[in-house]
Amino acid sequence: MTNSPMIEIARELDRVFHAPNGTRYQPQAQHQPQVATPAVQVWETPETYTVALIVPGLERDTLDIEASSNLLKVKGRTAFRAPQESELRYAEFRNVEFQRNIKLSQGIKTEAVTADYTDGVLTVSLPKVDVPRSVKVQLQGNGAQSDTTAVSV
Repeated sequence: MTNSPMIEIARELDRVFHAPNGTRYQPQAQHQPQVATPAVQVWETPETYTVALIVPGLERDTLDIEASSNLLKVKGRTAFRAPQESELRYAEFRNVEFQRNIKLSQGIKTEAVTADYTDGVLTVSLPKVDVPRSVKVQLQGNGAQSDTTAVSV
């Protein structure tokens, strides 16, 4: 006869909350955050990159967003705080530090980068620098044959 899922869950909770010697569960120190790599999505239009990172519980004052010519660096820390006068009994998550470096295939206008944090999603908009356009350049010289070559400027 197999045990019901509820009995298995109850046994697992008993195991977690009470060590074999009868002592209570002691959570790990909350002041030592683990390092995480948040999930990211990158969209591209002809004018802009848009980068979204999933970072619930973000502590805004620890957020650092740095954009250079073709690189976006985002780092920060989450901060889930316990209610006053409470003792942690069970935890499946804890505070984490995170960092993502995202290389972009085209340069960006660093002075026009914007960011928004809503509902646990950090969205960064990175306008691209003007795309070089091709022009036809007429070669001049003493050669017998004149040639036209396209170059980017």
